[in-house]
Amino acid sequence: MNESQQEVIEQTMATLPFLDDEVPALYLADGRLYIPVCAVCHALGIRANIHIQRWRRLALWITARKLPLQTEKRGKRLVWCLLISQVPFLYRAMRQSLFRFLTHFADIDALLQQYADALSPTLDGESSLALSTLIDRGRSLFQQATTLARKMLHDQGTLPIIDTFKIDANNNVIDTFSMPLLPIVPHEDSDLFFALMGQLTAWRQELQAFWSERG
Repeated sequence: MNESQQEVIEQTMATLPFLDDEVPALYLADGRLYIPVCAVCHALGIRANIHIQRWRRLALWITARKLPLQTEKRGKRLVWCLLISQVPFLYRAMRQSLFRFLTHFADIDALLQQYADALSPTLDGESSLALSTLIDRGRSLFQQATTLARKMLHDQGTLPIIDTFKIDANNNVIDTFSMPLLPIVPHEDSDLFFALMGQLTAWRQELQAFWSERG
């Protein structure tokens, strides 16, 4: 990547994947969105300096960049940032989040069909067709996301996991954590999953707008 592509052209706000926290985000000239790692740590309630030292040993850190972040109290400073698609791999909730997605939406296909069957008769012909189209698109997105989430979990189950121990100067264990010996999920899978989450968010907003237009 050349210097011009690494230039930050916009600082904005973005929602962390699987979390509701709004954090600063930096767009590079090549269109990629980076998230300050310190902002992720703040959202998770953990100390950035300790965890950044640990995460820098992970394979995903190859995409990390030190980028200029404009802050309210300290002005502009260089901070470690990762691609937004890499952020979920920083916190251990990734696997649990995939499980939650699969559990929470286990019956979504049948529920959406029941939703359409119950409400379509209350609408005129044009609105009923529009609702049916919306529901079909939602079902398709959920089916794609569910299939991919299952694949991602299955792939994680095939990776070797190592238990890591942190010791102090007296060789006492002061922290333990587990992490994959290899990257958790291929970049293309994580990018696709988050793209599907974005499409589902847009679909939900479109469904809300559909009913708002009809009082």
